[in-house]
Parts: sequence; C-alpha cells; structure tokens
Amino acid sequence: MNNYFLIFNEVKYKTPLFILLIIASSLEFIGLSLIYPALAIFFDLELTENNFFNKVTKTLYSFGIPNDKFIIITLLCFFIFLKALFLIIYRYLCVLNTLSFMTKLRKEIYYSFFITKYGLSSHKKSEFTNAISVQSNLAQSAMQVQFNIMESILILFALILLSMLVSIEVLIISLITGTIIFLSFLFTIKYSRKWAKNLSMENQSLFNILNKSLSNFKYIKVTNSNFKFYQEIVPILNQIKTLTLKFVLLNRGSKILIEPIILITLSVIFFISIKFFKTPIPTILIMYVLLGRMFGKILGLLSQFQEYSQHIVSVDYCYNLLNNNKKNEEKFGKIKFNSINDISFFQVSFSHINKSIIKNLTFKIKKNKITTIYGKSGSGKTTISNLLMRLYESESGSITINNIEISNYDLNFYRSKIGYVSQDNTVFNISLRDNLKLRNNKLSDKILVKYIKLFDLDTIFEDKNINLDLMIDESSSNLSNGEKQRICIIREILMNPELLILDEITSAVDQAGIIKILKLLKKIKSKTTMFIITHQNEYKSISDFNYKINNKKLESI
Repeated sequence: MNNYFLIFNEVKYKTPLFILLIIASSLEFIGLSLIYPALAIFFDLELTENNFFNKVTKTLYSFGIPNDKFIIITLLCFFIFLKALFLIIYRYLCVLNTLSFMTKLRKEIYYSFFITKYGLSSHKKSEFTNAISVQSNLAQSAMQVQFNIMESILILFALILLSMLVSIEVLIISLITGTIIFLSFLFTIKYSRKWAKNLSMENQSLFNILNKSLSNFKYIKVTNSNFKFYQEIVPILNQIKTLTLKFVLLNRGSKILIEPIILITLSVIFFISIKFFKTPIPTILIMYVLLGRMFGKILGLLSQFQEYSQHIVSVDYCYNLLNNNKKNEEKFGKIKFNSINDISFFQVSFSHINKSIIKNLTFKIKKNKITTIYGKSGSGKTTISNLLMRLYESESGSITINNIEISNYDLNFYRSKIGYVSQDNTVFNISLRDNLKLRNNKLSDKILVKYIKLFDLDTIFEDKNINLDLMIDESSSNLSNGEKQRICIIREILMNPELLILDEITSAVDQAGIIKILKLLKKIKSKTTMFIITHQNEYKSISDFNYKINNKKLESI
C-alpha cells in the first residue's frame, strides 16, 4: 500500500496540477450551466420552473448578454474551449511527471545494480533488465492513470454538483444506479491485479531464459541447444499472450459496454423521473446531457481502476527490487590514499553457500612488485582477487592497505585506482579508440598509437595502418583472444593503476601469445604493483613472489 503513496510523492508541481484541475472542473460546471439557455433560445422553450436555470438566465441578462443564439453558443463554446485548454496544460504536466518518474526510476535501478553486493546483483541481471526495460515503463503508466483518476473524480464532482442544482430527485436515482453498476463491475479490478502479478512473473521467466541463452549464443548455435530453450520459451510466450488477451478483453470490453449501459440506465432513470416525480421535459433534456457525461466518467473510472490495478504491480516490482538492493548495498568507507605501499592478507577465510573456499590465508603484496598465485581451477584463486577488489567481504581475518583495513577506504576511489583484466576479455561494442580510453578519456590518439605498437596490436590492421575508429563487433569475433587481451591490458595500463590485477589472462592464449604478453608485463613491472592469478608456470620467470594455493591454504614456492 505504501507504493501508492510513493508514486504520489514523486509528483512534481502538485499545487499547479491541482489548481489546473479545479479551474477545468469549474469551467465544466459553468459551460454546462449554459446548456439550458442555449436550448431555450434554439427551441423557443418557455422559462423553466427550475430555480437554478432561472438564476443562470437572469445572470446572463444582468451582464447585458442579449437573447441572441450566436452570443450564447459562442459563450458556451468559449467555456468548453477554456476547459480543454486547461486540461491540455494539465495533461502536459502529467506526461512530464510520468516521464520524469520513469527516468528517475530507471536511473535508480541501474545505479543500485552496481552498488549492490556482487554476490546478489550478479545473480539478478535478468531482474534488473526486466525492471529497467519493461516494469519501469508500466510503473509510469500507473502514475499516468493516477492523474486520469484525479481528473475524472474532480470533473465528476462538478457534474454531480450541477446535477444536484438541476434536479436532486433525478440525481439521487442516478447515484444509486451508478453505484450499483460500479459495484457490479468491481470484481474486474481484483482480476486485473491478479493477472498483472501473473504477467509480471511470466515476464521475469522470459528474461531469465533470454539472459541464459543470449549470453551463451555461440555455444547454443553450434550445438543446436536453442531447441531446448525454445521449448522453455514457447509456453511462457503463450501464457503472456493469454494474459494480455485477458487484459484487453477486460479493459476494452468494459469500455465497449459503457455506451449501451449508459443508454439503458438513462432510459430507466428518465422513465422513473417522468412517471413518479413528474420531472419537466426541459429538465430531462438537461439531465440527459449531464448524466450521459456523469455515467461516462463513472464507468471510465472503473476502467481506470482496472488499469491502475494492473500497473501498480510493476511499481511494486521496481520498489521491492530497489528496497532489497538498499538492504544489500556495498560498504562505502571514507579514507583515500596517495599511493598503495603494501597490501596484507592476515588469517583471511571465506565461505560461499556454506562451502569453505579459502582458510587462514596470510601473505603480502609489495609495491611495484609482481605477486603471483598459482592453483588449479576451483582452488579459490579468483576468490582472493574478488576479496581484493571488495566484491566479497572476508568472514574472518583482515585485509589491509597501508596498515588500514580495506573496508575503511572510499570504495569508488579505491576501485578507480585498480586495473583489472580477466580471462573474459572484456571488450565492448564500440570503436578501438573508445575501448582503449574507457578508463582514461584524456588520452591522446598519439599515446594510443604508441601503446598499440608497443603491444604489437597493429598486426590486426592490414599493412599495420592503425585505424582507431575500427569498430569491435558485438561479440568481438573480429579479434583473436590474444588481441582482445592486449586491448584489455593496454586499457588498464593507460589509466595508471596503483594495483593491476590479472586473473588468468592467458588461459585461452597460445604459447606464442603467452610469451608476448609476459614480455610486455615485464616492461611495465616497475611502474605498478601487479597481482596475478594463474595456473600457468610461465609467470615464474617475471614474478617476484610466487605462492601456490592448495587445499584452501597458501604456501610460498
């Protein structure tokens, strides 16, 4: 229920919006008040026994408005036009609010993804994608419907007030009838909410499968495994289609029924009014116009509540995700440093899902030295680098930088000083220049060309004519593993890191590529502190300190 108010709290210009609605509903009241004088002139009707319209007619005469069809109709149209003008401004502000709300929600979700603990966010990529691309869009629809409901209620209030002045008896019959109709359709709101929850779950299942299949596109294509995922995705798509159809039938069906329901209801109301209350025909004519609009608003409200019940589920989805992320934010310290002198692990242990990964590790990483840890796959090497990058928090022991606990440092500042290259070859679907400047946008093309030549990356160009505008395709398939790794290494070196972490960077590189990368690392050895994780013994030739992880413990080699 709190999320209903959260949407309202996000609304800007609340006072102007409310004033615009008040003016629009007042103009609706004034404009419709002129209907009888207009009809009286057109059809030469006698002065009605209704006191309200007598007062309206006398008011017109008191302002010197003659008994002229053109002037009365012009006046009527003028007030209706004014009402429309104020509603246009109101709806413009509404759209502005809803788009601002959606944009802010998307920014918050995207930002929260990267400040949430790594262990949680890394397993919820599809939920974040769903929230940003689909659910946030539906959430802003909930705000828009909220505005529509406010508009309908205030206009409806003006209509009820005017109807009360015209004929209290007809109004009472109408309100009783309208309430019965509204309550008889109330169950549709419950179904809207229920189906919306189911639809949200199906959309999440769809994003889960898309995430699994598209992130492993090459393997799935080669092995024809797409048929397995296709069999999973088809029933989900069918269910989404079925639920969407239900919404369409419920919402549009209700709207289609509005016209016949209004006609039947008005006929019953006017029959009772004429038969039992002897309501004059002129009053019936006016009430026909007023009640037609009133019942349109009442049944329109029903449709709007259906939509609101549908879209509020997406608001719940987004805010629940944000609240959950807030509870699992990374710890941000405040201390900054000029340089990293030494890093110490002391009796550090870490477990994941009740499984011990490393136990009581103690070692140091010295400034401007290469420290290398060797070990088999799954031995816990990458866990050590994740602890060093503060993606995980140790469960016991301490990790210190310059003798200060690592958690006390400003996290964003600390990571801005770390270079990181993994075996995943993280290159992006942007130009070679933008890939190399990703972490240091101040670099000149001259420096980029220098390092491209230094790392023998110019071999990717015909005749070694370097083109920094070369686009790396989406899957980076126009580059070899060694070439991609060299791009990653250059990018991290060029941001002048205090600490360069290299995680199995040559695991998918041939022997010639390994030798080439080792030579390059040796060249920059004195410029930065390096921490290397590998299972390949070739690194012993360039490393200052070598450790082997075995049975969750570390030993010097």
